[in-house]
Amino acid sequence: MFTAVAVQGVPFLLLGALVSVAVGAFVPERVLARLLPCSQGLAVPVAGAAGVVRPGCACAPVPVAGSLMRRGAAPAAALAFLLSAPAINPVLLVATSLAYPGHPQTVVVRFAASLGTAVALGWLWARFGRSGGYGFPKRRRPGCSPGRGGARWT
Repeated sequence: MFTAVAVQGVPFLLLGALVSVAVGAFVPERVLARLLPCSQGLAVPVAGAAGVVRPGCACAPVPVAGSLMRRGAAPAAALAFLLSAPAINPVLLVATSLAYPGHPQTVVVRFAASLGTAVALGWLWARFGRSGGYGFPKRRRPGCSPGRGGARWT
């Protein structure tokens, strides 16, 4: 059983590590600042929706979320991405449509419920969770000053 899990999970974990390295090495911080709002309240749904572009299993978004946090993304936004990516990726949505032929509403409901749950938990983390720690430096993204958006969430 261990071998089966390792053989199935390791390739996706390696893929996630490679994407994490690529994000850290090739995506300038100004791109992240342009795509992700300074306000945590707005950054959480944007990061959650970004999970749709990452196919794969639940292992791969872990290093990507860590890379986002190291680049200055709010932990709540990284959490929303981490939770939504394995649940709303295109591979899973196609598999759901194949499992329930003739019922496209199942795909829509699964997408909406998964994204809604990820965003709700991200907002809860933004409101009640710890803002620093976990081995990641607490830093602010370039262009996001303390008074610019999200002051209430801070």
